[in-house]
Amino acid sequence: MKKLLSSGISVFGVFIPSLVFAQTNAVNSGSTAELISTLIYAGIGIGLCFLVYMLIDIMTPGHLAKQLAHEKNVALAIVVGAIMLGVSIIIAAAIH
Repeated sequence: MKKLLSSGISVFGVFIPSLVFAQTNAVNSGSTAELISTLIYAGIGIGLCFLVYMLIDIMTPGHLAKQLAHEKNVALAIVVGAIMLGVSIIIAAAIH
């Protein structure tokens, strides 16, 4: 349970600001369909990023969330952050 909670916090903590920005742009245009599609695509993007995080956790030795949260492994945090940023850019380009 702690692993899932830690993974969820790290994934959603990164992508919620982008979701809020996307909602703001959709609300300014005045279309409900655009808002709904933004929410759907944001959910797909967040889900894919969560899946990539889980794949990274499976591929790396040890417990990724424990290394990041409890042992404060900065090098691992930078690598995981860079991978997540790259995947996020790819997902955003594919959705756009």
